[in-house]
Amino acid sequence: INPFKVLESQKKEGHISTNIIGIGASAGGPRALCEILKIFPADICGTIVVQHMSDNNIYPFAQYLDKFCKVIVKVAHENDLIRDGVVYIAKQKQHLIIKRQKDGFHLHYINGARINCVCPSIDVMFYSMAKQAGRSSIGVLLTGMGNDGAKGLKKMKDFGAFTIIQNKETSELYSMPLEAKKINGYLQELALQDIGLYLVQYLKNKGKEGKIDGK
Repeated sequence: INPFKVLESQKKEGHISTNIIGIGASAGGPRALCEILKIFPADICGTIVVQHMSDNNIYPFAQYLDKFCKVIVKVAHENDLIRDGVVYIAKQKQHLIIKRQKDGFHLHYINGARINCVCPSIDVMFYSMAKQAGRSSIGVLLTGMGNDGAKGLKKMKDFGAFTIIQNKETSELYSMPLEAKKINGYLQELALQDIGLYLVQYLKNKGKEGKIDGK
């Protein structure tokens, strides 16, 4: 019996998410994402990931993560309703955004030019999270080259979201977190090995304080 198949069959999507995590990464991101997602419990809030990667690698990467994570990891589909216990990875060549609708937060792909030389852009995702989810969202900017995600993370912070950047010592490339740091777009700078546990604890504490609807 393949133990991975047993694990997958037991994993179920949770409740409709009232909080959302957004994670952006580029060079060095796959390893960083593995470190973080393997910590997540099966009932953590829905998580959206923009990882700069070729389309050919996105689906195998999602399947690889799904095998050893407690959460479900899959490539995001158009109009997915964001649920607890699921990590949605953006496919390439279209930007991925969220929209608050009557029944919860939905994912939508939009066509558009490259932003910061990339598509999907972390900035585009973070901007939508800032405006649609506000204080109900958390933004995490990981290792990567360039500046994608920095301004979007700052926008999230300005709209009341909690924002985290990966520190220099554990980043394969510190350019993206550094750009966010330069414009004061973060509230915490953490080592990679601490980010997953920090997010879990932060959400537990937030739950005790009561849900914030982001309005």
